[in-house]
Amino acid sequence: MDQPVEWLRVSDLVRRTGMSMRYWQRQMATGRVPGTSYKQLGKRRIYLVRAAGFDAWWREQLVEVNATPSHTMISPEVPDGPPIPGLTNRWIRTASRQQIMRLLRPPRDD
Repeated sequence: MDQPVEWLRVSDLVRRTGMSMRYWQRQMATGRVPGTSYKQLGKRRIYLVRAAGFDAWWREQLVEVNATPSHTMISPEVPDGPPIPGLTNRWIRTASRQQIMRLLRPPRDD
């Protein structure tokens, strides 16, 4: 006897991949996920995809990405500072203080 086909719903894809529900709804509605089918329930559509087919397709989509681009530099003045040369924590504090003061200022009546 054949094994029953395991179907995945959008919520299953969200749990497996960490991508949003809306992302998968759009991908499946536009046909970007191979083997997608749907059930129409009144005005709602329930999208389904076969588990085995999805797993194989998803593995092909994954691309290894470097965590830190090679052109990023750490500021020499601040060992754990922001990845912009010459940008210091002092500059960030000053900019943040100025932005906070601007937001707290009462609106002008012109």
